[in-house]
Amino acid sequence: MGNKYQLGHKISMNKIVSVIFFIICICACLSQISLAKQTAPRKSLDARQNNYIEIQTLNFNTKELEKIETIRTMEYAALRPIALSLESYLLREDELNKTKCKWYQKQCKKELKKNKIFIAGDIKELKRQIRQKKEYYKILYINETTRAQHLMLREMIKDITNNKTQLW
Repeated sequence: MGNKYQLGHKISMNKIVSVIFFIICICACLSQISLAKQTAPRKSLDARQNNYIEIQTLNFNTKELEKIETIRTMEYAALRPIALSLESYLLREDELNKTKCKWYQKQCKKELKKNKIFIAGDIKELKRQIRQKKEYYKILYINETTRAQHLMLREMIKDITNNKTQLW
């Protein structure tokens, strides 16, 4: 009789351990779901590219505004194709990051790693090109503004980017 009691006690302990393990698994799944919701997807290209501020407070006359709008149009025309190709590479990189190989598929893992390295190199090059062209257009903008306007513009950019102008 005592033996039966101990056997029943072990079974109930196994059930308790199973229930606790099940609860831990559910909590882990829920935390991963909440983490996935917190990670915001990348903004659309148009939302990122149209990061211009209103320049009406800089007191430009109409001739200066026309020159700045001409520079802005040229910048958009020069950067748009590069930004679109960068966007396609970033989407491809996201697809590669989601791709899973089985643990026994060594060839799949090698090709995936090689593709990731190749795309990372292309992304780095496109970002360099964008940075270089933005510097060129920044110089054109500076040439069209007075020193006071330029300083006001820098302050506006610092305020918008929380003093991290490299993100602009």
